Amino acid sequence: MEAEAELTSSDVLLCSNAQPQAPRNLDPAFIGDLEAPYEPVDGEVVNDFIQVNLHFHLGAEHYSPGEYDIAPQDTGFGRFRSQLSGRASKNFWCLKPYYRHLKYCQHYLAGVIDELDWLVQYNEKTNPPMPDVRPGFFCGLEGIHRWYLHPYKFRYCEDVKVGYTYEFHWVYSSAGPLSSQPAVYPGLGQVFNRSVTPVVIVRGQVCRIINNWHLKTKRQVYADYNNFLYQWRQPSIADAVRYVGSTTSDAYDNNVCSPVEVNWHMDTKCCTLSAQAMDLTCKKMKEQGLTGDLRPQSSRELVARDWSSTVAYPLEESEDIPAVRH
Repeated sequence: MEAEAELTSSDVLLCSNAQPQAPRNLDPAFIGDLEAPYEPVDGEVVNDFIQVNLHFHLGAEHYSPGEYDIAPQDTGFGRFRSQLSGRASKNFWCLKPYYRHLKYCQHYLAGVIDELDWLVQYNEKTNPPMPDVRPGFFCGLEGIHRWYLHPYKFRYCEDVKVGYTYEFHWVYSSAGPLSSQPAVYPGLGQVFNRSVTPVVIVRGQVCRIINNWHLKTKRQVYADYNNFLYQWRQPSIADAVRYVGSTTSDAYDNNVCSPVEVNWHMDTKCCTLSAQAMDLTCKKMKEQGLTGDLRPQSSRELVARDWSSTVAYPLEESEDIPAVRH
């Protein structure tokens, strides 16, 4: 959850004076050093809150061993070459007449480059790197067939890549704007719409992006999208946790901390989201004016044990929860 200027004090808050921070290590064996002032609110409470925003970060801000745990310095599309190697050697797309004229396909068919080089080069050409955005942890690509890692031309999301990992944040406030229709808002200012001391919940889910070429029709894409703008893909009860932390931003680290308190609900597993559904989500966001949230934000570095809450509790709620109030 990006902590914009509208959410922060002008004074620098040293971590030695701060409440527990986020993002936290979600390893069940991890124990932080800071005792939270209260137990984090549970899952069913979110139905009494108002969603005010959705945004996403490059990579996972949180860390979950065996799930999203590939370190930032190892991220990048080329990082997954070893996971892709050993799969079928023929390039499915370059064998199609429509694609044969492409420069990379011509090189591939002529034996100048192999398929993995083609994937990396074409992806980097159509989606240039983002040197100004700090990446978080990535999910692995084991078990993902190479056909699902071919580039996708995003129409609405900006600077997003197939094969990459993003952490999505659904932001809820006890003081969000009252509306008769579902609505989300640019930035995080509406968190404080009806109070200067709201209770804030952020639901976080970490997804790797695939190009699901099976989604041929608009109906299929909408079914896969499944109202992702307003709800996460419900994790199993045993796979989600809650803890008290803070807002996140690369403006904060383990020296300077955030002053804004947040109840976090985090899915500890990697989900798989189609590029088609993600682009539809960005389309819905753009229609509601969230133009600044269409590209990934930087990830804050993982919070040290010194500034982490002592424990993360299981997130307990019915898997069949009612729609969130707006």
